[in-house]
Amino acid sequence: MRGGDARQRAPGSASLWARLLGNRNSQARSTRTPQRQSIARRRPARAHDPRGEARADHDIWTQKNEVLDAAGRFDPAKARKLYPAGIGHFARPNDLRGLGNPVDHPFRDERQTVDLVNAIQRYNLRRRGSPYRLFHEESLHGYAARGATSFPQAIALASSWDPELLTRVFTVAAREVRARGVQLVLAPVVDVARDPRWGRIEETYGEDRTWSARWASRRSAASRAMSCRWVPATYSRHSNT
Repeated sequence: MRGGDARQRAPGSASLWARLLGNRNSQARSTRTPQRQSIARRRPARAHDPRGEARADHDIWTQKNEVLDAAGRFDPAKARKLYPAGIGHFARPNDLRGLGNPVDHPFRDERQTVDLVNAIQRYNLRRRGSPYRLFHEESLHGYAARGATSFPQAIALASSWDPELLTRVFTVAAREVRARGVQLVLAPVVDVARDPRWGRIEETYGEDRTWSARWASRRSAASRAMSCRWVPATYSRHSNT
């Protein structure tokens, strides 16, 4: 009979808990929603610097054609119209038009890349009084640019089990990146690859956490030695870390 009583009381207790939890969730939602709305109302429409002027925080990559002329050179007149406060970040200055096939549209060579970087810096110097802008490139296994050195992929470099070799490899890559006026590279990939179904395992340093961290530290040390910043990339949605 006790078991029967317990079974009879269970539905009532379950509905009570459901009501209590439902009230609690509704109260939480009612308190959180106005807070999010108030923050959104307080957010300024445009970011400003301490002098009260518009800040140059525009990112340019796939829309490069908007600030280039027909020959692929930087056009200050177009830039003034679209980015009067200056350009904050210019991605991959070595490519001609953003995403695309370098076979169909070859990338810029060393001189062309330097000319573009210098032109953007001159533009910002006139608009903002400071030439510094952030440029980034790809350098997973060497600088991914026309005329630069391409080394074996990351997984192959890790298979050498030679940290000193890795340091030498990325010292060369960092030197080539900085020679073209770029300060930042998107590398290394620090995912720990343990699922062979993932299609980018070759970009990682393998399945061992300790060795992956060691390779990444060597990579970053080589970049810092050449005054080149690095941003470790991760694709955590696809890897098992």
